[in-house]
Amino acid sequence: MADADAHTNHPISITQPMPNPSTNPALLASLLDKFAAADCCWFASTRPDGRAHLAPIWHVWHTGAVYVVTKADAVRAENIRHNASVSLSLPDPLNVFVLEGVARFAPEMEEELAPLFQAKYDWDIRTDTKYNAIIAVDPVKAMAWGSHGEGRWQNLGQSKHPALAHHLDEPEPGVCFEQLSRPPTHHPTRSAIDEGERL
Repeated sequence: MADADAHTNHPISITQPMPNPSTNPALLASLLDKFAAADCCWFASTRPDGRAHLAPIWHVWHTGAVYVVTKADAVRAENIRHNASVSLSLPDPLNVFVLEGVARFAPEMEEELAPLFQAKYDWDIRTDTKYNAIIAVDPVKAMAWGSHGEGRWQNLGQSKHPALAHHLDEPEPGVCFEQLSRPPTHHPTRSAIDEGERL
């Protein structure tokens, strides 16, 4: 399978190794800002029988982790009970950013996350009884290529890894939190996200 090179428009293999990929923490921090501000991400997990599951979902970024809220009986929720390894990505196939990580249920984060989901999606997760499973994804690896920059970052799960230092504490005003708190504009509808929950 081939993709288009963002600079030359020539087909390249999406599995082709990146020549001298960057490990610059500043580039990763910039990419995480873009990820945090994105309307949604693709969330990939593995069913107990080994089949893959991929569906979009709303997300927020908070203190070094990605958080999503789903139904307790959703496919992705059942999957991570059996296999916590997941991948998340931005929708753009030409300017790629992929996070690999370990998922865990985080019900204790509801009050802390509620203002972030409210600001980004006008959605109060505290009163939504249908969507009541909070999932955190702790990144362990990141990959990017395209016009936003190219890089590969390993071992992100290490405590205070320099590549995540920019995002371990609350974002500085005007950096990431401002993007997260912008008024809702054109987010995918809840009904559209629901389709992925049932697949």
